[in-house]
Amino acid sequence: MQSRYAEFAEKNSEIIAISSDGNDDVRNMASIVQPEFHILSDSQATASKDYGVFDLLDDRLAAPAVFIVGKEGTILWRKIGEHAGDRASPDEILSQLSRLGF
Repeated sequence: MQSRYAEFAEKNSEIIAISSDGNDDVRNMASIVQPEFHILSDSQATASKDYGVFDLLDDRLAAPAVFIVGKEGTILWRKIGEHAGDRASPDEILSQLSRLGF
């Protein structure tokens, strides 16, 4: 996502990554990757439970998922992975943003 960040910004979109790791691990990852977007810790699984992606793979973790959320907080598109490696590509997300008029 980092390498394509400018393309998301051109669509007036923001990336927010949410990790099930703790705060210290998230800070360490961010210091290594130095992303232009925020990486948030969800170690208590609050967000993943709220978005309905917690423990879908019977692993007590959040399934890989991407949500496009509109300004009003409405989910406009989502991709929820069927296994740990099933993740939406930047091309797929950018295509959906275009389809949605971003």
